[in-house]
Amino acid sequence: MENSKMLSIVFKVISILIIDIVTIKIVFSIWVLLNIGLFPLAICFIFLSLIIFNFVIAFSSTIIEKFGMSLFITLASSSAIYYFFTMIFTGINYIVITPKMYFVLMMVVTLLFLLINAGFLVVKNKNNNEKEYMNNIKLLMMSTIDSLQKNKDFLNENDYVNLKSSIEKTFERLNSSTPFGRISDVNVINKEHEIIRKIKEVNLLFSNKLDKNTTKDANEIVETIYYLVCYREKLIIK
Repeated sequence: MENSKMLSIVFKVISILIIDIVTIKIVFSIWVLLNIGLFPLAICFIFLSLIIFNFVIAFSSTIIEKFGMSLFITLASSSAIYYFFTMIFTGINYIVITPKMYFVLMMVVTLLFLLINAGFLVVKNKNNNEKEYMNNIKLLMMSTIDSLQKNKDFLNENDYVNLKSSIEKTFERLNSSTPFGRISDVNVINKEHEIIRKIKEVNLLFSNKLDKNTTKDANEIVETIYYLVCYREKLIIK
């Protein structure tokens, strides 16, 4: 494992060094003198694209760990395209383009690059939040069913079967509904918070020994959760 990690670091360092050396040799070659007025702008945009590409490669492990392989591939691809576009566009137009036109065009390209990648990051982060939200709810649901199982001996068979059936039906409906955290409407968010509070309420009831009264209370809460889940879906559809 350590050897693999070390090889990965060595490969990254070598890759970055090769790209940096080649870029510097191209940038500081004789062609600079052909349009000396453009050189300061050209070197700024070239080195900006190079720094971004180097950053993505250097911190690839961190990006993959935090955001996943798909986002890393997207960032690596887009930063490579941005770098090569900057190099090729600058090389082809270096003699003929004015500094002002070059600056405007490269600023547009740079802003587009940043906006597109920011969009990818926002979407990915939102998806991660959704997954975390739903995982927390599933853990609560599993805890509820587990607590009910532990109380099985304190309930008559009829009450136990009815309550278990009601919980399973509610949680099945919850699993098939739109993931929590996806919709930004305040009414939907309030219903999500209320559903989670009710699930926690059931868990609290189940943490003690159940009797006929608490079983009735638990049934009512579970029915309320089912209603809230259905009502939340109606709010989303509206």
